Amino acid sequence: MQYLLPLATLIGLVLIMTDLLAVEARRHRRALDAVPIRVHVNGTRGKTAVADLVGAALRDAGLRAWTKTTGKGARTVDGSGVARPIEGRTPPSVREQMSFMALVAGRGGGAAVVECMALSPDLQEASARMVDPTVAVITNVRTDHTDVMGPTTRDIARSLARSIPEGGVLVTAERRHLGVIRRAARERGTRVVVAPRDLPPGFSPRGERPENVSVTLAVLDEIGIAREHLANVLRDRSEIPPPWRDLDVEGRRVVLFDALGANDVESTSMALTEARRGFPGMPVVGVFCGRGDRPARAVEMAEGFVARAGLTGLVAAGPTGAIMEGRLRGITGAPGIDLVDDGARALDAAIRMMDGDVVVFAFGNRECEAAKGVIAAAGRPFHGA
Repeated sequence: MQYLLPLATLIGLVLIMTDLLAVEARRHRRALDAVPIRVHVNGTRGKTAVADLVGAALRDAGLRAWTKTTGKGARTVDGSGVARPIEGRTPPSVREQMSFMALVAGRGGGAAVVECMALSPDLQEASARMVDPTVAVITNVRTDHTDVMGPTTRDIARSLARSIPEGGVLVTAERRHLGVIRRAARERGTRVVVAPRDLPPGFSPRGERPENVSVTLAVLDEIGIAREHLANVLRDRSEIPPPWRDLDVEGRRVVLFDALGANDVESTSMALTEARRGFPGMPVVGVFCGRGDRPARAVEMAEGFVARAGLTGLVAAGPTGAIMEGRLRGITGAPGIDLVDDGARALDAAIRMMDGDVVVFAFGNRECEAAKGVIAAAGRPFHGA
């Protein structure tokens, strides 16, 4: 008999917790139902840009649309367009999606646009379920976070597909792994809309990546919002400056091309193509900026990008430079590499690799000391190269 009371108490606690969870689930469902337009944005690249563009276009159409983005610049934008940084959350949790939806519903929001903050497949699915999107987005599939999502882009596509809703609509610009996405959507009874490669005639992206604009237009089409509202948003914004600048190097043309935000092999390769198209005939010297907590990225960039990029030379700055050097050793056609401690010295070293005009192509990761050093050094004059 002495064990009956503790067991009964345990059963009572379980029943209480079950009731509390049921109450929370009903409260959350009421919050979701109070927000008729719900957009969940996932993908490897462009999530923040698409979420911002969709939210701004909905507000231009007169809706009280709230936006929540994640990453280093995590913030919310309320229905009036006022942005506020998300601070004091350590560590971030997907349960933020529930509290955000409750906030939007409580403030009378007519739409919520939420960027997926999760990396693991299970949490990506949980994030989408908490938003229960009327329109879901997978922007694209690129190589990133392979330690969590899997070693290949096909694995990453399967991981991202976990965020596809049941019986809804999915907009994507992904084509290489579209089959993976379509199969997952078919299992969930969800319709797939593939954003066009080209923008409508006369539609200027004004510095935004065309893919992000195309995805946004497709989302607006599904919601039933006129495209002119996105055109208004883009027209009212300041033109985004190009990702390059001329440096003041005596007697030479030196261009610093900033691809530090690309992060993955495919996006970095696209940025290099853009650099070569913009500055035809000029040799390109790479500057790799690596983070100490991302050794896998140094490996990916060495084998997937540098080994095939045809760079004239390479400088590696930061704690993972030696990893890149080791991976490139013995690869036919790989450029010679200089290792330096910081970004300022890396930029100097890259400029001095060539006697004439040169494009210095900075890549790797923007959120590291080496990258900050490169950008800071680009603000001062260079002489006597």
